[in-house]
Amino acid sequence: MSYTGIQDAVIGWDREVTSPFNKLTRRVYPRTIRETFAWGEELWMHHGMYSQSISTAVRYFMTEIDIDGDDIDFQSRKNYIDQVRKVFDILEELAIIGDDYMAFGNSFTTSYRPFQRTLACRKCGFRAPLKQMHSFYTFSSDGVFKGQCPTCSYLGAFIREDTLLPKEKMKPKVTRWPPQYMMIKYHPLSQRKIIAVDLPKYTALSEGIRKGDTLFLEDTPWEIVQAALKNQQFEFAEDEIFHMAYPVAACCLPNLKGWGLPPFMADFETAVLVTMLDKYVETILVEYLMPFRVLSPSASPGQQDIMMNVNMSDFSASVMDMLRRHRRNPTDWNMLPYPLDYQVMGGEAGNLVPVEILEHFEMRLLHSMGIPPEFYKSSIKEFGASAGPVIGFKMFERTWQHFANELNKWATWQINILGDLMSWENIDASLKPVSMYEDPEIRSVK
Repeated sequence: MSYTGIQDAVIGWDREVTSPFNKLTRRVYPRTIRETFAWGEELWMHHGMYSQSISTAVRYFMTEIDIDGDDIDFQSRKNYIDQVRKVFDILEELAIIGDDYMAFGNSFTTSYRPFQRTLACRKCGFRAPLKQMHSFYTFSSDGVFKGQCPTCSYLGAFIREDTLLPKEKMKPKVTRWPPQYMMIKYHPLSQRKIIAVDLPKYTALSEGIRKGDTLFLEDTPWEIVQAALKNQQFEFAEDEIFHMAYPVAACCLPNLKGWGLPPFMADFETAVLVTMLDKYVETILVEYLMPFRVLSPSASPGQQDIMMNVNMSDFSASVMDMLRRHRRNPTDWNMLPYPLDYQVMGGEAGNLVPVEILEHFEMRLLHSMGIPPEFYKSSIKEFGASAGPVIGFKMFERTWQHFANELNKWATWQINILGDLMSWENIDASLKPVSMYEDPEIRSVK
């Protein structure tokens, strides 16, 4: 992600001809994928129009989940869909994952299978859930639960046992991993990826484990506990983690090494200008929004300066006393032995804020990401009226086809994990195309 190669390839730039690559926006261009995530967080957390427009576009595809498979009849399909809805709201999960995918170019998810961790006595066989044993054990740095059995005199290491919850209580949860703590080893030919989480840097998880916090010891899979105690990275099995990576051009593959690139990077210069304009607007509002009012002795031409006979401190005290009386009783009469001049300085923020320029660059950034203007300019009512032609919907769906395909792959992966737990057969899942709902002909048929 460097412009050095581009600059070297362009010849003829010298001191007399300024290079178009010598710009501020190029100097702050992210050099690593971690810096890219920092920019993604800045735009997502501090620019509401940007994040809301992406969320609106993502949720455009949240229609209904369709189930398909070999020899699955209508009733079986309906039962599968009902079961999926009871276990978790898959559409909401898809929407949030879609936000991550568009904002950071990457989404890492695993399926968390709820389990119960118990401790058992080596002498009498007494066992109880870990959450009921917190006053009877200490957790050592080598991952051993030691203590005294509450029913016998045994003193030593307990036996740890992890068991999945029964099917009727099984409600898997989707775990979204922060991309800034993930590591990828990528083969450019087979496109195989080995993905790990850098637990020493992911302190929100690893510190709770190392401190022996009961919550973290109860709910963290043991393999992750062991890696955190050893201060190591944790490598996921290939079928246990799903990585959605935003597609990039072939010339970027050697540098990205399996990572996706968020779509705003295609117009990074505009993203920088938007942040600079926001800072500029903030400065204007702080300095020029509220007018600064000044009262001074009147100095009429040809008249003697009254300050020759009045002490300035007495003048200030008299004026401030008059203002205090006015705040207490605005209808009161106020008198001074000399005239005043009233001046207002500042307050011209409305004329200084570059509203049109800011809107131009915001729309330019969103347009470069393929987000239709209706998603960030119009109301829902206006959107329904202006986006009417079917061709508009179909073109938007085709532009974002890679996005819908990734969500469909994830839905199939997640539902098959649930199917393994529930002893279902292999099935495919997909979102129903939006144009099916918006096509006037289909609507009339319905």
